[in-house]
Amino acid sequence: MDSFHMDTVIAEGTYRKQLRNSIADLVAEYLTDDDLTPQDFMDDILGEVKEWTDYHETQLQKCYQIHLKLNGLAK
Repeated sequence: MDSFHMDTVIAEGTYRKQLRNSIADLVAEYLTDDDLTPQDFMDDILGEVKEWTDYHETQLQKCYQIHLKLNGLAK
């Protein structure tokens, strides 16, 4: 493997490790907060994923409308 590809592999591994550490910190926060329940954790994770889904659905609809306009199919 040449040095460019090796650097890429190392960088990706480091970034993924940083992400994993962020998840570990998040889990630790939920586990050590006496006011939060396992259901709170599940609800918050699912809620966050839903927000991302909703946001990107909105962006998808905008792209679709632009596509229609560019092709003269919508006013």
